[in-house]
Amino acid sequence: MYKLVIHMGLPKTATTSLQNQIFLKLHQEGRINFLGRAYTSHHHNYFNPIGEIINLISSEDEVYNEDLLRDQFNKLLSKNKVNLISEESLTVSSIIKLDTVYKKLASLCKDCEVEILLALRNPVDFIYSTYIEMHRWKYHRIKGKDTFYSFYECLKKDQLNPEYDMFFFDRLFRKVKNQFKNINFYFFEEFKLDKEKLTHLLSQLLELRQDELSFAETMREENSRIKTKTGKEGESISLDQIIQPFIINRLPRVFVRKAKKIKLLKKMHQALMRFSSSISVSNRPVHPILSNTMIIDINSTLFVDKLSFSEEFGVKLEDLHRFRYWENYE
Repeated sequence: MYKLVIHMGLPKTATTSLQNQIFLKLHQEGRINFLGRAYTSHHHNYFNPIGEIINLISSEDEVYNEDLLRDQFNKLLSKNKVNLISEESLTVSSIIKLDTVYKKLASLCKDCEVEILLALRNPVDFIYSTYIEMHRWKYHRIKGKDTFYSFYECLKKDQLNPEYDMFFFDRLFRKVKNQFKNINFYFFEEFKLDKEKLTHLLSQLLELRQDELSFAETMREENSRIKTKTGKEGESISLDQIIQPFIINRLPRVFVRKAKKIKLLKKMHQALMRFSSSISVSNRPVHPILSNTMIIDINSTLFVDKLSFSEEFGVKLEDLHRFRYWENYE
């Protein structure tokens, strides 16, 4: 059996920092077998050996032979090191329901001993920060979801929509638990205060000495947003964020998939994305500070009983209280 750790995010919980600064470095030093991802697809350091396989199991219209795909996956795995996948898209429902993704993922990992690693973040901070990040990639072009307040109203009216699964922690983690037995959690808030607990957990999961992860103490947070007097500043829309959705939504997927296999076209696409990512086509938006009334309302909508959540998922109750999960701010 192969040993495999699957880090699923959540988004906006230092996933990018871990991928780029910790996991990739450990792989380059030969300490683990990291399968991705690190950096974005048009970055010159882009690293994602598992990318095409994740895309296959995450797409509803992709037809593939399950056994052949597992053989392809197993060829990427090492029997001598812990294998690691870090992919936060596994908690983001977009094309198909997460239940289906996790069922396919569990089938793919049939020959592995799997440990899941998931991050928690205060639900109000999480939904607000995730929206700001996704605004530039998705919501800026969707009328009725182009502000946080309008997006939240859509969520509130349609709470069972799979698009919002990741914001309802009990619902999301139950879907993961239905397919995977061993789930490990860390708190984003604790990570920001003291990285030692996370490095201790990682050393256990990756079968490393804690001193081999000592450089993680100096890890810097990536993709953090600037706070202003009126709100939190988002990223401006870049040209690649206009081009990429056009390619995904307008061109036939069969054509895109075949084009990616042609090395010259793939290089041309990467060069275009790299160039266009440096061209801004909008000003930086400022997303308004959440009012106390809004915070109370969000906590009410996303509410989960802390005791039940703690007992079901093995998360420390005192930590849920300490970081004020599902509580109103004063």
